[in-house]
Amino acid sequence: WEESVFVVLGDSGEAFYEHGFGNHSGPMYEEVMRTFALIKPPAASGLPAQVFRAPLSHIDIAAATLDMLGMPIPDDFQGMSPFNPKRRETVYMHSNAIIKQNALIRWPWKLMHTYYPYDRVELYDLEQDNGELQNLAPIREEVAEQLDDLLSSWVTKQIVYYSDPSFY
Repeated sequence: WEESVFVVLGDSGEAFYEHGFGNHSGPMYEEVMRTFALIKPPAASGLPAQVFRAPLSHIDIAAATLDMLGMPIPDDFQGMSPFNPKRRETVYMHSNAIIKQNALIRWPWKLMHTYYPYDRVELYDLEQDNGELQNLAPIREEVAEQLDDLLSSWVTKQIVYYSDPSFY
């Protein structure tokens, strides 16, 4: 146990019609996207026990594992270890299931841009509305546009990243 890396990770949450659907692969509301993760580093790593409140991406778990093992994280790897004092500012998400959607969380804001089966932008303040009941996109247009531009830039970078095997 003292020398082991131990990771328990939920792959997705489950919706029970909070937003009009019941499934675990639909729109990226918190009931689907917020999952449990437990990471236990080996004692010799010197990494302190802590609770990470900032949003993390599943890709960060791979970086955390390398970090716990004292291995370098490649510069071109997109994951960022939560043990790194420099924390991720933005978590990006993509769904291509029942609905096609890209999203990001840049605390406290969450922006979801659906592009199939309809075009819709939703903006939520997760600090004030963690149930995502009030879409603020029509009210906070400037924030929604800024985050949507950031999301579009990320999508473009992903297309470039995954189209060239030399990146990964």
